[in-house]
Amino acid sequence: MADDDQRNPAAPTGDLPTAHCARRADCFVSVAAIYGFPITSLWDANPDLRSRRASPYLLAEEDEVKLPPRPTKDVEIRANQTTPFVRSGASATLQLQLLDRDGRPRAALDYTLEVAGEAQSGTTDSDGNTAVHPVPPESETAWLVIAPDEIYELAIGELDPPDAGAGITQRLANLGFARDGGEEDVDLFADDESDEIPSRPRRVPPDGAWEPVTAPLPFTPDPARRLRAALRAFQGEEGIGVEPRGELDDETSRRLSERSGC
Repeated sequence: MADDDQRNPAAPTGDLPTAHCARRADCFVSVAAIYGFPITSLWDANPDLRSRRASPYLLAEEDEVKLPPRPTKDVEIRANQTTPFVRSGASATLQLQLLDRDGRPRAALDYTLEVAGEAQSGTTDSDGNTAVHPVPPESETAWLVIAPDEIYELAIGELDPPDAGAGITQRLANLGFARDGGEEDVDLFADDESDEIPSRPRRVPPDGAWEPVTAPLPFTPDPARRLRAALRAFQGEEGIGVEPRGELDDETSRRLSERSGC
C-alpha cells in the first residue's frame, strides 16, 4: 500500500490545483477528504470519469480527477472572541457481507471491526451483513475479528475497477475462485485449450475451529490461463452460458460486480 506521505499529501494552500492524479488506493471519497470537498461536489465535477467508474469508491491509478472551483465566503468575526469553523469534506462507511464455504450467509455472528485504532462491535443480520460502520476516509487498513483464530486484514481502497485484469482477479479471489496474485491486465482472449478449473478454496471447521484448507488450488504459471480458469468456475456456479468459456462478457462482468458489491 502507499505510505501516508504518498496517500495523504498535505492539503494545499493558496490556489488549488485543477486536477488530482489518482494514486494506488485512492477513491473519490479519499480525494474529497484531501482537498476538503463534499463528495457530491467532486462526483458531479467528473461526468466523464463517473461514466467509467460506477461507484465513488473506485478509481484506477492515474485516473485524472477534476477538482471543482472552491466557493468562497466572507465571514464576520470579532477580536478577542473564539469563532469556531467546521471543515467540510467527505465521510466514509464500511459494510461487509460474510458467507460460509457454501455461499450461505453467516447470520447472527458476533464480530469486531478495528480501524484507525477504534474497535466497533456488532452482529451480522440474517443475510450475513455487518452493520454500516463509519470509518475515516483516509483509512487504508481494517481488521475483522470473528474469533481469536479467525482474523482478516482488509485492504481498504485496494479493489481496482472491474474493467482491468487486476480488478477481475481481486473480485474472483474475494469470492473464493482464484488466488489474488496481483496480476496487471492480461489477455483474456489468448488461445487457451486448458480445461483446468480451480476448486474453490474452502474454510472447514474441524472441531469447531475455522482453519484454511492446506490443499493448494490447481496452478498454471500463465496468468491468462489462471484468470480464465477462475472465470469459467465462476460462470459455471452462476449458470452463465450453456458452456462456460472463461471470457469476460457483459453478463459475467455484471454478476461479478453484483456479487462483490461494486
